[in-house]
Amino acid sequence: MIVGSRVNEMLRKFKIGYTIFVGVSIISLWIMLFATSQVPELETEPFSLTLHVLSELLLAGSLIICGIGYIKNTRWVPYVFMFSMGLLVYSVINAAGYYGESGDFAMVIMFALLLTIAAVLTVLSLKEGYYT
Repeated sequence: MIVGSRVNEMLRKFKIGYTIFVGVSIISLWIMLFATSQVPELETEPFSLTLHVLSELLLAGSLIICGIGYIKNTRWVPYVFMFSMGLLVYSVINAAGYYGESGDFAMVIMFALLLTIAAVLTVLSLKEGYYT
């Protein structure tokens, strides 16, 4: 039982770090892209880009809220975690396609890693039994 509780605590701490790190990274990436004028869609597809950035900010916000929820041990955090992982899975698959089209395979590998971690964390969370 003690080993199981240690593993659960390690998993909780990893989720805190992962969700907050990825959420802050998404916001930071968009700030950097806009600040360095690396968003050509701003001229060619402004409406589509606006909705895309809003969805990414929703994702980032939900990830950060999730991390804070885990820090505070809230009762609602398992549900926010699943919502956030759903948003993240969609986003990283979409982003991998975008960067793959431009030949930036380092980014594709990074998104594949983020996807793998999200999938593993989701499966482990389902095994925790909050959702039955």
